[in-house]
Amino acid sequence: MTDDELDAFTYTIAPDTASSLSYPSASSTTRTLSSSERAISQTSTDALPDNWLCYTPFKTVIMTASAHNRLTAPRRQAIDTWLALGGNLILFGEEELTTKTAERGQIIRTTTNPVLADGYIAMWPHEPFGIAEKVSGLPMPYRVSTAGGRTGAFILATLFLIVVGPINYWYFSRRNDIRKLLVTVPLLSLGFCSLIAGYFVITQGFNRKGGSLSVTTVDEKTNRAVTIAKHSLLSGLYPLGGFHFSRDTYLLPKNHEQRDSAQLDLTREIVLESGLFQPGIPFDYSTIKPFTTRERMIYDAGTGMVRNGFELPVKAVALLHSGHYYTGGAAASGEQVKLEVVDDSEAAAMKPQEQTQGHSAAAERMVRLLGRQLMDTEEMEAAASLAAVVMDYPEETSETLYMALLDGLPKSAESGVEISDGRNLHLVIGRPGAGEVGTLPEDEGGETK
Repeated sequence: MTDDELDAFTYTIAPDTASSLSYPSASSTTRTLSSSERAISQTSTDALPDNWLCYTPFKTVIMTASAHNRLTAPRRQAIDTWLALGGNLILFGEEELTTKTAERGQIIRTTTNPVLADGYIAMWPHEPFGIAEKVSGLPMPYRVSTAGGRTGAFILATLFLIVVGPINYWYFSRRNDIRKLLVTVPLLSLGFCSLIAGYFVITQGFNRKGGSLSVTTVDEKTNRAVTIAKHSLLSGLYPLGGFHFSRDTYLLPKNHEQRDSAQLDLTREIVLESGLFQPGIPFDYSTIKPFTTRERMIYDAGTGMVRNGFELPVKAVALLHSGHYYTGGAAASGEQVKLEVVDDSEAAAMKPQEQTQGHSAAAERMVRLLGRQLMDTEEMEAAASLAAVVMDYPEETSETLYMALLDGLPKSAESGVEISDGRNLHLVIGRPGAGEVGTLPEDEGGETK
C-alpha cells in the first residue's frame, strides 16, 4: 500500500498510568507494531474520530500533510484541541524538517514517513499526555476523609439508653404497671433504631461533602478556553443516576487502577453509572473541559479600569501589564472596577516556586495577590500550584495577563454531581486579544465601582 492509502498512524507508550478511562479511540486498525514500551496502530484518515477524547490514549498522531489538509472540520478541531492540551502531530511529505509549538503540544513537519525511516523512534516526542498526570498529583484543599454525624449519633444512642432504661422503668413503676415494659422496651428500641438509621441516611447518605478547585485559561485571540478542575467527594450513597459529564470532558479518577472496574454510558454524554466511587470513601478525580467562549475581562490602560465580561461575578482581579501588577475588588457581571497598582517590592516578595518560569511565575504571584484576604493558606497554595501547571507551556510573549477569582461555579468545572456541602474556588486566567487593551467600549449600563 502507498502512503496515501495508509496515511494516519497513532503512537503510544504503554503502559500509560496517566491516561483517563478507556474512551473509544481511532478504530479500523489495519496494522500494529508493538514492543515492551511502544505501540503503533494505523488507520484510514476517514476513520479518525471527531472527539478529542479519543486521542488521549495516544502520544503522537502521524499522517501525510495532504491527508491533514483533507480533514473535515470536526476531525481537525478534535486534533487541534488534543494538540493544545499536550498532543503531538507529525506531518510527513513536507520539503523540510520544522517544529512548531501548539500551546502544550507540538507539530513536527518532516520529509519522510517516520514509521518507515531508520531511527524513527529517536525523533518522536516521548512525553505522555502529561497535563493530566500533573494535575492529578496536585494537592486538594477540600478533601474530606471522614463523614459527619458521629456526634449526633452518639447523642441519640445516649438518649435511647436513658429513655428506654431509667425513665421507662421509673414511669411504669410509679404506675404499678411494670409489665408494660415488655411492650415499651421493644417499641422504643424500634423507634430509636429507625431514628438513628434515618439520621445516618440524612447526614452521610444524601449529604455530599468535598469541593472543587478549578483554573480556566482563556485565549481571547482565538476564543478558545479550557477548564482544568480537581474534585473531591465523600458520600454515604452512590449518586442516584451516576455522574454526568459532557461528551468532550476528560475524566481522570485518581488512582483509578486500584479501584474496581467502572461502567460508562457514552451514548449522548459521559455517564459514570457504577464503579470507581465507593460510598464512605473519599473520591478524588480531575476533569479537563475545552470550550469556546467570548467571555473576557476588558482592560483600559488609560483609565486603569477593568470591566467584568464574564457571566459570573468576580470577587477580585489581579492584572500584569508592562511588568507591573495591579489588583481590584469585586465586580458583578458587566461592572467596572478600578485597579490599584501593587508596589514592585511587594510583588517581588511573593516569590513563586523555583522551578516555574515566565507566565507560570506570574500566575503564582497573582494567585497570592488575590488570596491575601480571600483564601486561607491551604487554598492559596493549592490554587497557585494548579495555576502554575496550567500556565506551564510554551507561549508567545504577551505583556498583559489577568486573573480573576469567580464568585460561583462555572459550567465548565464539571463535577458530574452536585456537591451540596462543599467549598469551591475557581480562577480564570486570560490573555487579552487584539484590541482588548486600550479604551473601554461605551458603557452599556455597567456601573463603575
